[in-house]
Amino acid sequence: MFAIKSPSNYNEMLAKLNKSTFFTTLFFMVAMRIFDYVPLVLVPKELVPPIAGAKDIISWAISFGVIPLLSAWFAYLLSHSFEIHNKAAKLLQIRYAWERFYIVKPMAEIAGSPIGLNKESVNKVMHELYYPEVKKIDSHYVYLFWRYAQTFWVMFEHLLVVISFMIIMLLWGSEQSLKWLVYYFLIVLTATLVQFLFVTAPKSTDQVKQIPQGTISRYFRTEFSN
Repeated sequence: MFAIKSPSNYNEMLAKLNKSTFFTTLFFMVAMRIFDYVPLVLVPKELVPPIAGAKDIISWAISFGVIPLLSAWFAYLLSHSFEIHNKAAKLLQIRYAWERFYIVKPMAEIAGSPIGLNKESVNKVMHELYYPEVKKIDSHYVYLFWRYAQTFWVMFEHLLVVISFMIIMLLWGSEQSLKWLVYYFLIVLTATLVQFLFVTAPKSTDQVKQIPQGTISRYFRTEFSN
């Protein structure tokens, strides 16, 4: 069901992320059906299209009604067609903070440059220095980074699913208590923050350290000497 091989680039990571979001949403919504947060809406199994490699699990999921499966497909659509993780990360300034503090700031420190790390300078360094140079480093560091970045984005998209579900429950005026959902959200949020701060973000800095210091210093002297 889930490939073990780590992604080696952003596009490979996206494909794995989309699939992971489908299944994490499916399992989450099945749990919501079990605990009566959503109603049981049954449909004939023959109306459910076959999915290669997932026939058994889809048959199992549909026994809990159509809502978990439809929710999983909707989450997959948002992940695949709209790159919801990217849009949400930009909206919440996560991507900017990631690039600023874990990529551009370490490079500026290596170069001894006092540049102000605003959005314009961060974007400039990322596109003119980091992206071209990171393609040249040892692939071991690239694989490590994408392995853990994928984990972070899966957790992040699952957070979005949980938040969306809680909002729907509030708007719907559900009589079910949201207490346990809030606890679950806080657990996932904490795990996501810990994973990012202590695993994924440092892997970004590890990649920076593989870029030759001379290359970094020359770039900052040339572009930010004034």
